[in-house]
Amino acid sequence: MEDCPQFNSTLDFFFTHKESLNLIDHYFPKYDFKGKSVLDAGCRNGGVTQSFYDLGATTVGIDINEQAINKAQISHKGPEFFWASVLNLERFKENTFDVIFCCGTLPYLSPNQVEQAILEFKRVIKPSGKILIAFQKEKSPLCSLLVRVYNIFPMLFRPILIFLALIYFQTLNFQYIRYALGEGLVGINFGYPDNLKQFEVATPNSRMISSKFSKSFLLEKI
Repeated sequence: MEDCPQFNSTLDFFFTHKESLNLIDHYFPKYDFKGKSVLDAGCRNGGVTQSFYDLGATTVGIDINEQAINKAQISHKGPEFFWASVLNLERFKENTFDVIFCCGTLPYLSPNQVEQAILEFKRVIKPSGKILIAFQKEKSPLCSLLVRVYNIFPMLFRPILIFLALIYFQTLNFQYIRYALGEGLVGINFGYPDNLKQFEVATPNSRMISSKFSKSFLLEKI
Protein backbone atom coordinates (compact mmCIF):
# COMPACT_ATOMS: atom_id res chain seq x y z
CA MET A 1 0.00 0.00 0.00
CA GLU A 2 1.33 3.42 -0.95
CA ASP A 3 1.17 6.45 1.30
CA CYS A 4 -1.23 9.26 0.35
CA PRO A 5 0.46 12.51 1.45
CA GLN A 6 -2.14 14.74 -0.23
CA PHE A 7 -3.44 16.24 3.03
CA ASN A 8 -0.14 16.50 4.92
CA SER A 9 -0.19 20.30 4.95
CA THR A 10 -3.65 20.46 6.57
CA LEU A 11 -3.41 17.82 9.29
CA ASP A 12 -4.01 20.49 11.92
CA PHE A 13 -7.42 21.28 10.45
CA PHE A 14 -9.93 18.92 12.02
CA PHE A 15 -13.17 18.69 13.99
CA THR A 16 -12.82 20.08 17.50
CA HIS A 17 -13.92 17.76 20.29
CA LYS A 18 -17.22 19.65 20.63
CA GLU A 19 -17.79 19.55 16.85
CA SER A 20 -17.08 15.81 16.83
CA LEU A 21 -19.56 15.13 19.62
CA ASN A 22 -22.21 17.24 17.86
CA LEU A 23 -21.56 15.35 14.62
CA ILE A 24 -21.91 11.97 16.34
CA ASP A 25 -25.07 13.08 18.14
CA HIS A 26 -26.57 14.26 14.85
CA TYR A 27 -25.99 11.00 13.02
CA PHE A 28 -26.59 8.67 15.98
CA PRO A 29 -29.08 10.43 18.30
CA LYS A 30 -29.59 8.71 21.66
CA TYR A 31 -27.33 5.82 20.58
CA ASP A 32 -25.54 4.21 23.52
CA PHE A 33 -21.92 3.66 22.51
CA LYS A 34 -20.87 2.03 25.78
CA GLY A 35 -19.42 -1.37 25.03
CA LYS A 36 -19.84 -0.92 21.27
CA SER A 37 -17.06 -1.24 18.66
CA VAL A 38 -16.53 1.60 16.16
CA LEU A 39 -14.40 1.86 13.02
CA ASP A 40 -13.52 5.39 11.90
CA ALA A 41 -12.63 4.80 8.25
CA GLY A 42 -10.57 7.74 7.06
CA CYS A 43 -9.84 9.08 10.53
CA ARG A 44 -7.17 11.70 9.66
CA ASN A 45 -5.56 12.66 12.97
CA GLY A 46 -8.09 10.81 15.10
CA GLY A 47 -10.23 13.56 16.62
CA VAL A 48 -13.59 11.95 15.84
CA THR A 49 -12.18 8.52 16.71
CA GLN A 50 -11.30 9.86 20.16
CA SER A 51 -14.81 11.26 20.61
CA PHE A 52 -16.35 7.84 19.95
CA TYR A 53 -13.93 6.44 22.54
CA ASP A 54 -14.92 9.12 25.07
CA LEU A 55 -18.53 8.03 24.63
CA GLY A 56 -17.59 4.55 25.82
CA ALA A 57 -16.87 2.71 22.58
CA THR A 58 -13.91 0.55 21.65
CA THR A 59 -12.61 2.48 18.67
CA VAL A 60 -10.29 1.86 15.74
CA GLY A 61 -9.17 4.52 13.28
CA ILE A 62 -7.65 3.84 9.87
CA ASP A 63 -6.29 6.19 7.25
CA ILE A 64 -4.24 5.84 4.08
CA ASN A 65 -2.21 8.92 5.05
CA GLU A 66 0.70 7.61 7.11
CA GLN A 67 1.54 11.01 8.61
CA ALA A 68 -2.07 11.38 9.80
CA ILE A 69 -1.91 8.01 11.55
CA ASN A 70 1.41 8.89 13.19
CA LYS A 71 -0.14 12.11 14.49
CA ALA A 72 -3.23 10.24 15.73
CA GLN A 73 -1.12 7.69 17.60
CA ILE A 74 0.79 10.47 19.34
CA SER A 75 -2.26 12.62 20.14
CA HIS A 76 -4.72 9.95 21.33
CA LYS A 77 -3.97 7.05 23.67
CA GLY A 78 -7.39 5.38 23.95
CA PRO A 79 -8.25 4.26 20.40
CA GLU A 80 -6.17 2.03 18.15
CA PHE A 81 -4.88 3.48 14.89
CA PHE A 82 -3.65 1.67 11.80
CA TRP A 83 -2.22 2.81 8.49
CA ALA A 84 -4.68 1.05 6.19
CA SER A 85 -7.00 1.46 3.21
CA VAL A 86 -10.78 1.18 3.21
CA LEU A 87 -10.34 -1.08 0.18
CA ASN A 88 -8.70 -3.80 2.25
CA LEU A 89 -9.91 -4.43 5.79
CA GLU A 90 -8.42 -7.92 5.99
CA ARG A 91 -7.00 -7.27 9.46
CA PHE A 92 -10.61 -7.30 10.73
CA LYS A 93 -12.82 -10.38 10.93
CA GLU A 94 -16.40 -10.51 9.71
CA ASN A 95 -19.03 -8.97 12.01
CA THR A 96 -16.48 -7.00 14.03
CA PHE A 97 -18.00 -3.51 14.35
CA ASP A 98 -21.27 -2.08 15.63
CA VAL A 99 -20.69 1.24 13.85
CA ILE A 100 -18.60 2.29 10.85
CA PHE A 101 -18.09 6.02 10.34
CA CYS A 102 -16.72 7.17 6.98
CA CYS A 103 -17.02 10.90 6.39
CA GLY A 104 -15.37 12.46 3.34
CA THR A 105 -13.16 9.52 2.35
CA LEU A 106 -15.01 7.68 -0.42
CA PRO A 107 -15.24 10.69 -2.81
CA TYR A 108 -11.53 10.15 -3.52
CA LEU A 109 -12.18 6.68 -4.90
CA SER A 110 -13.38 5.60 -8.33
CA PRO A 111 -16.96 4.24 -8.58
CA ASN A 112 -15.64 0.66 -8.64
CA GLN A 113 -13.48 1.33 -5.60
CA VAL A 114 -16.45 2.84 -3.76
CA GLU A 115 -18.39 -0.37 -4.31
CA GLN A 116 -15.39 -2.37 -3.13
CA ALA A 117 -15.09 -0.28 0.04
CA ILE A 118 -18.81 -0.64 0.81
CA LEU A 119 -18.53 -4.41 0.38
CA GLU A 120 -15.68 -4.41 2.88
CA PHE A 121 -17.78 -2.33 5.28
CA LYS A 122 -20.64 -4.79 4.95
CA ARG A 123 -18.29 -7.69 5.64
CA VAL A 124 -16.91 -6.30 8.91
CA ILE A 125 -20.13 -4.72 10.25
CA LYS A 126 -22.33 -6.70 12.60
CA PRO A 127 -25.81 -7.71 11.31
CA SER A 128 -27.43 -5.08 13.53
CA GLY A 129 -24.75 -2.46 12.82
CA LYS A 130 -24.83 1.02 11.32
CA ILE A 131 -22.67 2.39 8.50
CA LEU A 132 -22.48 6.17 8.06
CA ILE A 133 -21.04 7.38 4.75
CA ALA A 134 -20.78 10.96 3.48
CA PHE A 135 -20.25 11.86 -0.19
CA GLN A 136 -19.88 15.05 -2.18
CA LYS A 137 -23.07 16.12 -3.93
CA GLU A 138 -23.23 15.89 -7.70
CA LYS A 139 -22.09 19.19 -9.21
CA SER A 140 -23.11 21.03 -12.37
CA PRO A 141 -21.33 20.11 -15.63
CA LEU A 142 -19.48 23.44 -15.54
CA CYS A 143 -18.28 22.90 -11.98
CA SER A 144 -17.19 19.34 -12.77
CA LEU A 145 -15.29 20.59 -15.82
CA LEU A 146 -13.52 23.27 -13.78
CA VAL A 147 -12.48 20.68 -11.20
CA ARG A 148 -11.08 18.42 -13.94
CA VAL A 149 -9.08 21.34 -15.33
CA TYR A 150 -7.93 22.21 -11.82
CA ASN A 151 -6.64 18.65 -11.35
CA ILE A 152 -4.51 19.01 -14.49
CA PHE A 153 -3.01 22.35 -13.42
CA PRO A 154 -3.52 22.56 -9.63
CA MET A 155 -0.59 24.87 -8.86
CA LEU A 156 -1.78 27.36 -11.48
CA PHE A 157 -5.44 27.51 -10.44
CA ARG A 158 -5.15 27.02 -6.65
CA PRO A 159 -4.35 30.68 -5.75
CA ILE A 160 -7.13 31.90 -8.06
CA LEU A 161 -9.73 29.57 -6.56
CA ILE A 162 -8.75 30.42 -3.00
CA PHE A 163 -8.96 34.16 -3.77
CA LEU A 164 -12.41 33.80 -5.37
CA ALA A 165 -13.66 31.60 -2.53
CA LEU A 166 -12.60 34.14 0.08
CA ILE A 167 -14.75 36.72 -1.71
CA TYR A 168 -17.74 34.48 -2.42
CA PHE A 169 -17.81 32.49 0.84
CA GLN A 170 -17.12 35.30 3.28
CA THR A 171 -18.36 33.27 6.27
CA LEU A 172 -15.71 30.57 5.76
CA ASN A 173 -12.27 31.00 7.29
CA PHE A 174 -9.06 30.87 5.28
CA GLN A 175 -7.90 27.60 6.83
CA TYR A 176 -11.05 25.78 5.70
CA ILE A 177 -10.84 27.24 2.20
CA ARG A 178 -7.19 26.24 1.96
CA TYR A 179 -8.11 22.73 3.07
CA ALA A 180 -11.15 22.38 0.81
CA LEU A 181 -9.68 23.97 -2.32
CA GLY A 182 -5.97 23.44 -1.82
CA GLU A 183 -6.05 19.72 -1.18
CA GLY A 184 -9.71 18.68 -1.12
CA LEU A 185 -10.32 19.11 -4.85
CA VAL A 186 -7.33 17.03 -5.91
CA GLY A 187 -8.57 13.67 -7.15
CA ILE A 188 -12.12 14.19 -5.87
CA ASN A 189 -15.20 12.64 -7.46
CA PHE A 190 -18.72 14.03 -7.16
CA GLY A 191 -21.89 12.03 -6.71
CA TYR A 192 -22.71 8.73 -5.01
CA PRO A 193 -24.04 5.26 -5.93
CA ASP A 194 -27.72 5.32 -6.88
CA ASN A 195 -28.47 2.33 -4.68
CA LEU A 196 -27.74 4.43 -1.58
CA LYS A 197 -30.57 6.93 -2.12
CA GLN A 198 -32.97 5.02 0.12
CA PHE A 199 -30.54 5.39 3.02
CA GLU A 200 -30.12 9.19 2.85
CA VAL A 201 -30.16 11.12 6.13
CA ALA A 202 -29.79 14.82 6.87
CA THR A 203 -26.28 16.24 6.71
CA PRO A 204 -25.35 18.64 9.53
CA ASN A 205 -23.94 22.10 8.92
CA SER A 206 -20.69 22.93 10.65
CA ARG A 207 -17.23 24.29 9.98
CA MET A 208 -16.13 20.98 8.42
CA ILE A 209 -19.22 19.60 6.66
CA SER A 210 -22.24 21.19 5.03
CA SER A 211 -25.54 20.06 3.55
CA LYS A 212 -24.82 22.53 0.75
CA PHE A 213 -21.97 20.37 -0.54
CA SER A 214 -22.45 16.90 0.97
CA LYS A 215 -24.96 14.06 1.23
CA SER A 216 -25.01 11.51 4.04
CA PHE A 217 -26.25 7.93 4.10
CA LEU A 218 -26.90 5.66 7.07
CA LEU A 219 -27.03 1.98 6.19
CA GLU A 220 -28.80 -0.20 8.74
CA LYS A 221 -29.98 -3.82 8.80
CA ILE A 222 -27.96 -4.62 5.67
